[in-house]
Amino acid sequence: VTGATIVHDPADLTERDVGTKASEFYIEKIGDEYFTFVINDKDAKACTLLLRGPNKDILMEMDRSLQDALHVVRNVFLNPKVLPGGGAAEMALAQVIKEKANSIKGEQQFVYRAVADAFEIIPRTLLQNSGADIIRVITAL
Repeated sequence: VTGATIVHDPADLTERDVGTKASEFYIEKIGDEYFTFVINDKDAKACTLLLRGPNKDILMEMDRSLQDALHVVRNVFLNPKVLPGGGAAEMALAQVIKEKANSIKGEQQFVYRAVADAFEIIPRTLLQNSGADIIRVITAL
């Protein structure tokens, strides 16, 4: 962050080893602890995320969630292909099957509609479990 060079012996320290690239440096008290912030907002190649929580279990869950999110971002950069989740594929299938049902006459139309309704159960269940407004979200999809 600062552009400093690691020096193993203070006797070997030179002016070139001292980092001067930080654009901001400050100390802030968060809760009962003091944190030192060194910021390089121009050419930073790294960052630090500070996670805090009310207890160790929640903090560990936050850490796992953050690790999952960072791995997703890394994987998208390494292989820029994304498979939609959260019931998106099922909703797309249901829509195509319903359109096909509109072009069919007779009792077969009801079979197509039943299959389409079955595909919609997956996103409906996900929405219900997340506490979302099911009707509003399904109609928006």
